[in-house]
Amino acid sequence: MIKRVVSIIFLVVIAASASSVMARDLISVYVKNHCRENISVAYYYISTDDVWIKRGWLIVRPGQRKRTNVSTYNRIFYFYATSPGGRKWSGGGKSGSIWKYVTGSKFKLRDGEKLYGSNKRRVKFIRQRVEPGTKSFTGNFRCSN
Repeated sequence: MIKRVVSIIFLVVIAASASSVMARDLISVYVKNHCRENISVAYYYISTDDVWIKRGWLIVRPGQRKRTNVSTYNRIFYFYATSPGGRKWSGGGKSGSIWKYVTGSKFKLRDGEKLYGSNKRRVKFIRQRVEPGTKSFTGNFRCSN
């Protein structure tokens, strides 16, 4: 009987430890607009159930720091953003950037699902990588003037 109780206690301790490790690794993602105009942000990430999700558009007002819908265990995710004034924040020639399709209207897709909507175009998303143990990350969008 004592062995069984000790075994159960051991399993509970192991489960609690695993749970706290997972909680430490969960990353919340924010975006911060340092410009004088709104920006629209699309993002691509692995969900907590290990599925790649592409989502757009999150509108962020000037000076605003806004939480995205991203909660992930993966330390790599991607952003693409535009402004009404024609600014673009894309992967350009940056290492690790990826090409994805977006539309002018809001979307949320799992990888492999078809994208519908007007103004469909292929854009390059910026790769972001965070350090192990990071709980919160803010993608900063800056304007040169």
